[in-house]
Amino acid sequence: MLLAIWACGDQIFTGIMAGEAASPRHSMAHAAKLVPIRVTVIIMLMVTFATLLVPSNDPRLFGGSGVTASPFVIALTDAGIPVLPDILNAILLIGIVAIGAESIYLSSRMLRALAHQGLIHKSIAAIDSRGIPRVSIAITMAVAYILTYANLSCMIPPFPCVLSSLMHLLPSLVSRSHRRAR
Repeated sequence: MLLAIWACGDQIFTGIMAGEAASPRHSMAHAAKLVPIRVTVIIMLMVTFATLLVPSNDPRLFGGSGVTASPFVIALTDAGIPVLPDILNAILLIGIVAIGAESIYLSSRMLRALAHQGLIHKSIAAIDSRGIPRVSIAITMAVAYILTYANLSCMIPPFPCVLSSLMHLLPSLVSRSHRRAR
């Protein structure tokens, strides 16, 4: 459950993008309305179809390792078309790269905002001639590399669960900040 909450925590991205949108009142309202629809329609339909297509007592669910234990890959393998599981894995890989790019974007913009507020060194807020905050992106990528290595080497196995637990606090923190800003 916690990993599902972590995967659906994209509302943060919508809020941070408001600072760089041309007309945030219109575009952010439209984007925020789409989040529950995407979560409900896409995720719930996928889970429903996976549970209908793969029986719960299938030995490959618990005996497989990696992507072979995925109910989606099992369902596509059972369909008999040999290339479909590879296509699904490619789609998942593209999604993972997109999440990584989004995370670097968000973190670098947050570092730049902290530098503008004077909470960290001002040199982190520097941008190049094209408007890219290269210093904050470099710091973000270095921290991401270290955390990825730590997670892969099993030093911090519950890291995603800790992050998803913290996502329960985000709505209350946003609400409290909104009340204090009034």
